[in-house]
Amino acid sequence: MEAENRFQLTKDLFLEGMGLVSRDSYGKTARIGTFVLLGAWLVLLLAALAAHQNPWFVVWEGLLIALVAVWLEVVLPRSRAKRAFRKVEAQSGGDMERITRFYPEGLEAQSGDRTKQVDYTDIVKVLRSRRLMVLLCRDKTGILLALDGFTLGSPERVQALIQLAQEEEKEETKHA
Repeated sequence: MEAENRFQLTKDLFLEGMGLVSRDSYGKTARIGTFVLLGAWLVLLLAALAAHQNPWFVVWEGLLIALVAVWLEVVLPRSRAKRAFRKVEAQSGGDMERITRFYPEGLEAQSGDRTKQVDYTDIVKVLRSRRLMVLLCRDKTGILLALDGFTLGSPERVQALIQLAQEEEKEETKHA
């Protein structure tokens, strides 16, 4: 075994992990939506000024757009994450310990009575925050690792294992 990560999954850690994933995927779309709304507001502002309308109309439109932007970028992702945590909590039956073991050829993630085997070449992205590392897999699942939960090895060792396996796969496909 090359590394091992053990930790108790808490709501705070789960929300932090979901926030990382959300910013990486949904966050880009939400930012584009916010910029589109801002552009629409600027067009409305110019039209209102050109038509000599009451400026309060434009202010109210701006407030409405700001509320929609906050809902898109903050409220919606957070409520999705909370719902997902309740689902994980219900499925776990109260056992929120996560154990991930790293071997030379892949990893084994254990939560409760379920175990998942993942080849390092199936990891498409590694995200990091202040307390977490999230391994995003091809099957659209994520594996959370607490940075302070390593009982053997380190986050750097895990990233090196993933990178080495992915480089070897590239070499094999290059020579095939």
